[in-house]
Amino acid sequence: MEPVPHSDGGYPIFLWITGLEILFIVAGKLG
Repeated sequence: MEPVPHSDGGYPIFLWITGLEILFIVAGKLG
């Protein structure tokens, strides 16, 4: 999955949201 160019030249926000969701899931399983 390649990063999709965004209008502001950064990464799409959904990539950050997906990363945060994964972190919360892992934290929930560990804690």
